[in-house]
Amino acid sequence: MKSTIEIGKVYLVNFEKTRYGHEFYGKHFAVALTKPNSSDHTLLVAPITGKKDNKKYKGGITLSNNKYQTNPKYEKCFLYLRKIKEIDIDKITYRRKPKKDKDGNILKDKNGNKLFHSTERINADEILQKMGGDWRKEIDNFKAMREEVKQLHDALNNFKSIHVETTLASSGKA
Repeated sequence: MKSTIEIGKVYLVNFEKTRYGHEFYGKHFAVALTKPNSSDHTLLVAPITGKKDNKKYKGGITLSNNKYQTNPKYEKCFLYLRKIKEIDIDKITYRRKPKKDKDGNILKDKNGNKLFHSTERINADEILQKMGGDWRKEIDNFKAMREEVKQLHDALNNFKSIHVETTLASSGKA
């Protein structure tokens, strides 16, 4: 499996419980955000959790479970962007199969690509540059992040395959 991890694909990951704080733990689906590092076999993932009614979630994106699962426990799920985590490749316990329609055909995005293939890049630093923003200005960084979140929502709602740059230039205060 080590050579088959692909950016944007969904995998079942065993997030081990730590003794500290309120970190994400247990077995959860997660989206691979990077390919495994060749030297230490680690990669970045964004965990997904079932979204319970009447509970507020922050730091991510709400998705419909019906788009990715058959008979899900919860109607919606939540992609925790603020809980992006580096994991060892051995924590991946299951590779998610592509979503298929009732006739067995693999579902494709609106551009005709298989889901989670031919990814679109979403990068807050590049958005900031295109906006003519200044990385030293906090307000410009917030505008770029807001645009990035809009692009993430659009991509996920339209079944576009994406990959996300996880850094944003820091503030000018040192």
